[in-house]
Amino acid sequence: MVAAVVAAETEEARGFGLTQAQLDYYNASRGAFLDPDAAGVSTRDLRARVIAEADSPERGRNIANLVRRATHTHDSSDLRLIGAYNGQAPAPRPQPPAPAGGSAPQVPAAAAARLPRNHVQGFERYDPLVQRYAREFGADPAMIHAIIAQESNYRPDAVSPRGAQGLMQLMPGTARDMGVQDAFDPAQNIRGGVRYYMMRLRQLNGNVDLALASYNAGLGAVQKHGGIPPFRETQQYVPEVKQRRETFAALIASRSAS
Repeated sequence: MVAAVVAAETEEARGFGLTQAQLDYYNASRGAFLDPDAAGVSTRDLRARVIAEADSPERGRNIANLVRRATHTHDSSDLRLIGAYNGQAPAPRPQPPAPAGGSAPQVPAAAAARLPRNHVQGFERYDPLVQRYAREFGADPAMIHAIIAQESNYRPDAVSPRGAQGLMQLMPGTARDMGVQDAFDPAQNIRGGVRYYMMRLRQLNGNVDLALASYNAGLGAVQKHGGIPPFRETQQYVPEVKQRRETFAALIASRSAS
C-alpha cells in the first residue's frame, strides 16, 4: 500500500520538473518517511547523486535539502522551488483580473516614462492587491511597489539562488510564518510580504532604513551591527528601494490627479 502511494506521489513530483536523480531520492526518502521499518534503498548515495549533478556543491545541497523536506511535508511549494532551481518551473499562475467595474488602472504617460516598461505593467497589474494589503496593514503602497520592483521585477514566479520566492521574495520559513501557503500566488505573496515588512518596521520603531535593511539582510544582522549591516548588497539595497519609492509615490499621485 505504501509503495503504491509513494509511486503515485513520485510521479506527481515529476510534473514539477525534477531530474531523475531527484526523483529517485524523493522516492526513497518518502518511502522511508511513510514506513520507517521497511527495508529500502539507502538514501545516502541517492542524496550524493543529487548534489553531484548540480553546478555547485552548495546548490546541490540546497536542492537535496528541499527534496528531503518535500518528502516530509509533501508541500508542492518545495517541489515547485526544486523545479525552478532546475530551470523547469511550471508556467506562472494566471494573473489577477482587473478590478470589477472596469479595466486595470492606467499609468499616466509622463509618470510611466520614469519606469522600465515591465515595472509599469507590473504596477498596473498588481496595484489593486498592493492597495488592498497596504490598507489592511497600514503600509505605504509606494514602498511596497518599490520592494516588489527591487526584489523580483514584478515576476510572480521569481526564485532567488537562496530560495526566496515570488513577487516579494519570501523565504519559505518566512512565508509559513506569515500564513502564506503558496508563495507563487500573487495575492498570498503580497499580503505576506506587506505583513512581514510592517512587522519589521514596528519592531524597529518605525525606522524605514532599518526595516528595509532587515527585509534584505535579516533582523539579526541589523541588531548585531546596530544599524544597516556593512554588506555591499544591503548598503545598496536601502537607498535604491527608497529612490524607487519616490518614483512610485509620484506615479500614484499623478494617477490620482488624472
